[in-house]
Amino acid sequence: MPTSIAQSKPIEVVNPNVIPFANPTSVSDTSHCLTSASVDDKTSPAQKSVAVIGAGVSGVLAAAHLLRRNQRVTVFERSSSAGGIWRYIEDQPEDPEYPVTLAAESSSEVFPDRLSSRTTTLRTEKGLTRKTFAPPGPCYAGLRSNIPTYLMRSSLSAWPESAGRDVVPHHLVNNYIQGLAQDFGVNSVTEFNTRVEEVIKPEGQSQWQVRTLRIDNKSTKDTEPTFFEEQHLFDAVVIASGHYDIPFIPKIPGLSTLKKQFPERVTHSKQYRHPETFAGQNVVVVGGRVSAVDICRELDGISAKTYQSVRESTETFNFNILGDQTKQISEIDHIVLKNQVSADETVLEQNNVLPVQLHLKDGRVLDGVHAIIFATGYQLTYPYLRSFEVPPDQVTRTSLVESTKSTVHNLYKDTFYIPDPTLTFVGTPFDIVTFACFDYQAQAIAQVLSGAAALPSHDTMRAEYETRLTAKTASRQFHSLRGSEIEYVQGLVDWLNSEADRLGVKGQHIEGYSKEWIEGYWILQKRVSAALGLQDPAQLET
Repeated sequence: MPTSIAQSKPIEVVNPNVIPFANPTSVSDTSHCLTSASVDDKTSPAQKSVAVIGAGVSGVLAAAHLLRRNQRVTVFERSSSAGGIWRYIEDQPEDPEYPVTLAAESSSEVFPDRLSSRTTTLRTEKGLTRKTFAPPGPCYAGLRSNIPTYLMRSSLSAWPESAGRDVVPHHLVNNYIQGLAQDFGVNSVTEFNTRVEEVIKPEGQSQWQVRTLRIDNKSTKDTEPTFFEEQHLFDAVVIASGHYDIPFIPKIPGLSTLKKQFPERVTHSKQYRHPETFAGQNVVVVGGRVSAVDICRELDGISAKTYQSVRESTETFNFNILGDQTKQISEIDHIVLKNQVSADETVLEQNNVLPVQLHLKDGRVLDGVHAIIFATGYQLTYPYLRSFEVPPDQVTRTSLVESTKSTVHNLYKDTFYIPDPTLTFVGTPFDIVTFACFDYQAQAIAQVLSGAAALPSHDTMRAEYETRLTAKTASRQFHSLRGSEIEYVQGLVDWLNSEADRLGVKGQHIEGYSKEWIEGYWILQKRVSAALGLQDPAQLET
């Protein structure tokens, strides 16, 4: 078990603020009551009921910090245990769409006007199986953390000495998360095998309404299980479901036809488990980020030949890290089947190559390929927030999620929804040291919701967000903190500590990244940058 380095008893909280809520689809962009708490108000706060969606590292950290501040927490996790993407399941998830559909889905059924704190009905969901209810994640057999343990850690608990200080295999990361969940009481407030279907706040009501589906454990059917549909009320909601769920598949002419005719030869990295599956084959890995590089490294010496297809804007990695049998090629422009393929020919022997040509954007043509793996990342999806989803050309000051599934809008410090800050997010930033950065987001949420800190004024939050939006624009890179993570975390720390001083809350100061942590961070950046052949560590995508 991890060794606790923080007190697990509840922390004193002061100055709770009740916020007047509004319908998120029509809410006016006005000030709210989680700002500028009076230093004269030292009354004991009432607990807030808080829903945390997801029991990966983000959800576990959020729940743990909220519990330490004596909040009433319920965690909803669709799988059977904590761990998130670090839970290894040999079974593969089902195929995503080829290419992906980005259009906004229609809203599901709405809640009745009034709910009790919890209502339950038993129902079946047509076509929903245990596997599609809680799909296996992207963890593969050889996955290791790409960040050493002395950096990738929570303030709540150190890694056990047996884990060492370097990168570790996935099962040790999963053990660390599950240790946090057990040691800090998160497991005891988690409803496992429960998936959140919808989160809304109807106009004029003061609480969030959360609809969930929970598998009936008495049901023995895997193909058509029965579910309990439950409806809950909460004062606040923490979105911590991550963004490694729905794969992103690029639009490439000819791809959907190829996938339809040879489905087992075209996969996404979320379905990848073992390099031996591709022994002796010529494999194209599409993508330029960490998962693509790692899969190429695993295939080296096992596949006959590995091609990494990258966009021109992607940094070129040193071949020493990719392996001698990996060749980088340009982006795929379109795919052409060599001949009309009959139904009898759609099942290929393992050693037979695909009857296709891959036409690359640099004009070259590649054939003789056995398999294509798309390591092209994931959509930023929150299917339970459909009422907040809008097309990119209709984004307003109250919008939240784009139908392009690339950006979450109107968040203060990637954490608090500005029109209604009781809707919060942990885990939105990327290109960071995940566990460490998410821990500070979780602490910020816990201190604000418990009344130990007040948010800046609405105008201040809005101005900061607008400045960032102008500088970065809304795109897939909007939430990247590459090169600015340390500054981001220090900004959270300075704000929270100044609030503790202003409110006179004793023992509330939190420590930012230590000098040793920062030194280790830059040593790692320089080491990995050199291995990847990058000139500037700030270019590194962690």
